Amino acid sequence: MSVQVSREAVFSLYRSLLRQTSRLPHYYLKQFWFLRGQDATRRLLATEDSVLRRTKYKRVQKDMARLKKANTGDKECFSYILEMAYGRKGPLKHAIMKPLLSDPSQPKPPRIIAAAPKSHPPVYSPELAALSISGSARRVGKPLKPDQLANPPKMPARADPSSSEHKLYGPLSKRRQSNIRWRFFTDNWQKLHAPLELTVDPTPSSSKGKEVMRGVPRCIGIYGQGVLEDVKSVANASHGMRTPIPRRQRRSLRADEDAGWRHETPAGIAPSRFLRRRYAELLGKIPILTYTKTGKYVVSLDGAAMHQERDYLLADIDESERGWLPEGFCEVEKKPKKADKR
Repeated sequence: MSVQVSREAVFSLYRSLLRQTSRLPHYYLKQFWFLRGQDATRRLLATEDSVLRRTKYKRVQKDMARLKKANTGDKECFSYILEMAYGRKGPLKHAIMKPLLSDPSQPKPPRIIAAAPKSHPPVYSPELAALSISGSARRVGKPLKPDQLANPPKMPARADPSSSEHKLYGPLSKRRQSNIRWRFFTDNWQKLHAPLELTVDPTPSSSKGKEVMRGVPRCIGIYGQGVLEDVKSVANASHGMRTPIPRRQRRSLRADEDAGWRHETPAGIAPSRFLRRRYAELLGKIPILTYTKTGKYVVSLDGAAMHQERDYLLADIDESERGWLPEGFCEVEKKPKKADKR
């Protein structure tokens, strides 16, 4: 028999959740997790079934534990907090992707099975097609080729009437064709990262005759709230600023060098390295969908994004930092080339 969850226990858990939410570093994170905890608590109190109520209570407990670990500097929990708040996973991702799974500007294609009203093949909207063929928006796997949008790679050759398999074994079942197309469509969009918002390219087109925009693009994601700019500002906070010299290293500096370092230090305090790296990793999962003047969609990543397909250069070191390196660390030894054997 499951233990009953009292209202006092629910309110106590809700207060603990609010305390952890208030410790989050940014306003948007606080608002998201405050509303999420509020909605979860209301649904919990409205549940009368004891087993289901206990399950929902444990779910809220899990969120509170993740918030507590994230506030103490746990990398995985803080990344989870960011990914949930910015639609990299969870209900917000599905809410962002749902409008992209259809194209209201195009009519429905003809049915594969005439008697089945739900046998229409899936339609790739221009936004979803651009995300599908881009490696920057891919969560796992390789990006699709443009011809794979109309012809899934798992479709047997019997579906083509001109193929030898079609002539030898007969036509492929239309029900199977419909299932293969929809299964491939669903698997594809679930492997994509959702764009946080749509960016309109302000630069004019270089080609003549294509400078007029073909139409007004529809709003996508969290539009007009500046959420993407906030993420960029945190990830790029250290750009243009000198990294603070560690306290132990400053003890070895002379008085004039220490005073000069204090004078050159900017007044603005950049976020910690932990926050900058977590937000840079988050930027690597946010494809920037741009609508160009020619009416096309282009997918890219921000310059500060940490992505698996990118190479990262180490920052240059100055003379004060060079003194802490072992002798000969920065020197590259040139080894003589061996003579070719003939």
